[in-house]
Amino acid sequence: MRASTARLTNSPVRLADLQFPQVNRLIHRTRLAFIHLDNLLAYAKRDRDGRIDGYIAAHLPDECVLLFFRKGEALNAASLKSQTDVLRLAQRLEKGAANAYIGVIPSFGDRNLAQVSARLAADEAMHWTVLTQALKDPLPAKALSFGA
Repeated sequence: MRASTARLTNSPVRLADLQFPQVNRLIHRTRLAFIHLDNLLAYAKRDRDGRIDGYIAAHLPDECVLLFFRKGEALNAASLKSQTDVLRLAQRLEKGAANAYIGVIPSFGDRNLAQVSARLAADEAMHWTVLTQALKDPLPAKALSFGA
């Protein structure tokens, strides 16, 4: 089987260089007994069971590479080499979650559900603020920076 020549975005790491566990484990909600990234992507396009949302973490000696999937399609990748990388990823995820909760509020016909979504958005915004301060990034000068 040929090795993948694909490279991670903004990284010299080739997908074929990633090392995965060698034990026989099944990925949740799929019928795969091992991971071969090219086959995983092809399987996701062929079979509805392979169209999963999730991520794969590959631990290399000096970094952790994350591959994110939405409906079986490779969505994004991240390379985590330091504590700052981890905090920046968490910061982006918190802002994305806050914006997602804000974005669904208008679709709720039930006022109570809208209120729950708004409270969750406020919690995510608070988490984003703590991470932003931990990274010593400046807070936004303008109000209403979320949901825009």
